[in-house]
Amino acid sequence: MVSGISLDDFIGLASDEPVNDRAQNYALRSTGGQDIRNHYDPHVARSKSKTVYFSDLPHFREVTGMKRKLMDILACPIDKFYPLELLVFEEGDEVSSGLITCPKCGRWFPIIDEIPHMLPDELREKNEDLPFLQKWKSRIPEKTLKEGRPFNLQASS
Repeated sequence: MVSGISLDDFIGLASDEPVNDRAQNYALRSTGGQDIRNHYDPHVARSKSKTVYFSDLPHFREVTGMKRKLMDILACPIDKFYPLELLVFEEGDEVSSGLITCPKCGRWFPIIDEIPHMLPDELREKNEDLPFLQKWKSRIPEKTLKEGRPFNLQASS
């Protein structure tokens, strides 16, 4: 059974060690070589003893701001496609505004205030997503604006 990525390993992603090396070492240690990329849930860390939700951790945003190297482990929550594409609109130490897109299914996920909003369609809010597209439409590819899922500017006109 795949146990996911441990809290210690997730927090370690903020270190300077390359993410792929860390994830690969974890996969070999915890799964006997089984690939864990398609089983990783970015909102939950699993350990052998319990499940920890990152939003319950103190200083959550300080530890888990959207760093570019997080893209090395993120997969589409809908079709599990990897790798995803990243567009950065504003960046400091972390990506503060941007867009993550899945080239396979055409879904897009906003990065707002350093947090990637990677939710399934039924949990997305049209009244939040469309203003994001509108705000950044000069920097978003035309295909995403017209055909992006679950919402796009062409369908809302």
